[in-house]
Amino acid sequence: MVSFTNVLHISPDPIYFINLISVSPCFCINSFQMKFPLFVFFLMLSAAPAAQNLMMEGRILNKDSRDPIPYANVYNKNLLKGTISNNDGYFRIPVSGAGDSVVVSFVGYMKQCIIFNGKDKFYTIFLETMPQLLSEVMITAPDDAWLRNLLVDCRKRAPEANTCAGAYYELKSFVQDQQVELVESFYNVNMSGYDLSSLDLKAGRLALKPFRHGLFVSMAGSRAITMLKMFGNNPYFPQSPLELPAGSIKKQYYLELIRKFRDDNLDSLYEIRFTPRDTTGLYFRGKVWLNPATRRIIRINLLCPHSKKHPFLPIFNTDEISNVDFNISKTFRASNGRMLFDHTDFRYKIDYISRKGTTDEMPYCVSTSAVIYAFDYEKLFSIPHFPFKDDHIDDYKKISALPYNDFFWRNYSDYRLSDEQQLNENFFSDTATITNVHLFTQQRVFSLGLFENSFLQWSEKRILFKENTPVPSDKRIGELDFPADQYNLSIKIFMDINSDQDSTHILTATILDPMESFYLLPMDNITHCFINIWFDLVEAERRKFDRELELSDKSGVTVQKMYDALKIRIETMKQHYMKETERGTRLEELRKWNRKVFTDLGIDNMAFFHLNEH
Repeated sequence: MVSFTNVLHISPDPIYFINLISVSPCFCINSFQMKFPLFVFFLMLSAAPAAQNLMMEGRILNKDSRDPIPYANVYNKNLLKGTISNNDGYFRIPVSGAGDSVVVSFVGYMKQCIIFNGKDKFYTIFLETMPQLLSEVMITAPDDAWLRNLLVDCRKRAPEANTCAGAYYELKSFVQDQQVELVESFYNVNMSGYDLSSLDLKAGRLALKPFRHGLFVSMAGSRAITMLKMFGNNPYFPQSPLELPAGSIKKQYYLELIRKFRDDNLDSLYEIRFTPRDTTGLYFRGKVWLNPATRRIIRINLLCPHSKKHPFLPIFNTDEISNVDFNISKTFRASNGRMLFDHTDFRYKIDYISRKGTTDEMPYCVSTSAVIYAFDYEKLFSIPHFPFKDDHIDDYKKISALPYNDFFWRNYSDYRLSDEQQLNENFFSDTATITNVHLFTQQRVFSLGLFENSFLQWSEKRILFKENTPVPSDKRIGELDFPADQYNLSIKIFMDINSDQDSTHILTATILDPMESFYLLPMDNITHCFINIWFDLVEAERRKFDRELELSDKSGVTVQKMYDALKIRIETMKQHYMKETERGTRLEELRKWNRKVFTDLGIDNMAFFHLNEH
């Protein structure tokens, strides 16, 4: 990825990720940046109206304090569908009708079963804390050795099995109580034991609202969640007692058994508080809930005000992150003798100083709340056909590189966290917000280094590469000696398949991959014509592919075989095109391919770039 001069700098360090973007007014409108794909086309096969389920709404509160219980589990036993409450304790879940049993549960609270009566739409549910089996006890060193050994045993007996689940990710950021950011994504999450190992993107969307002429973005919030490991070494986060051997726990922490209770299965659970001796911001404090018999962890809460270790970097050299506060929770659930990841609640507050030491210095306090919730271990998403070269590409680049799938967001909303006022929908559709639907349109042009590519779209269907494109970071010195090595036009066919009862919806698009494409040779109209002809050739193949799909039986096996054959056709055609045209220097061969594009699409690139007189 490249950025214009005096726009935004992105650290090349793959571990760090950018959290905040502060854009001064002079950076807001610089040049035309548009998102790819250029051609987006829907196929709707065997279309049939989807049945709409009834919805049950409610709020989950602590019976004693009346405070909301965020991220409590809500499960409809009749429909076998679940969700979790949002940060305010609110939930919405599908029901089939009167008599549905909806179970509400949260670690440390007594489970409740509510019968939907078919009349009341909204239910206020008060959860009671589990009765403790002993009074609150303060145990300090040296008498807490058994607690230290218990935590060490939990690490030794940590599950190692790999599991996968469909998951929902939501991130919201606020500045002075005003929402400035929304990121929503669906993933297939891959887990190893207690930790998330990787995320495969199904669909994503983002929305930004300027604040004081600035934009605040959490570019890799989901990656931050996967970086924090339960028992592993976490160089970019404070330490917790679960990472340490027993001797180090004794030196660094006070442990307290503050509650012992039984869950709904009558298993004994411990609630243990850990408090660091060092309060300088290098260690987490918090609580852990565990089963002492199985040595399995049910939930952990990690707190660190004024953290000295975090994975955030300021954008400019003149910017500064002066403080970071963490509040992170991981929750797990037992299923058939296994411990499964349920959700991670990842909250942080950053004090950010923009343009420190200049006349434009401005302090901000940005609060971000993110959650990843695994809602389905039985059925995974069909991931779109568009492989990303690097698993560490941040959320914003992945989301903005792919077409917005309106069908998916209209028909797969049941698994999203709900709110009474549809705040997410309102924020996403607000005319003041910038979204990945219209992020790079001529009406809303922003030049941001985090979105820039080595190329830009300057009309509806034409592409220009920018001059002086830097050498890609994955290219070593000596690998760019030949002209063929100094450019790469990675044009791919994106395909996303979604089924809704009796309907199959297929979205295809021709995409110039912004993560892999570059052009380092001199640029002129011949070069521009050469690039655009190649893009059009792939687009013509995509349209042919769509026509073939219409005539097929639309089965998964058939569609996959057709897509594989399409990729082979495109790769074969690319070899012929690149060899015959030699980057467009063979004009007669270029005219031949131009005639093919004109026949297939009605586009005359030679005329468009004034090459017919050559």
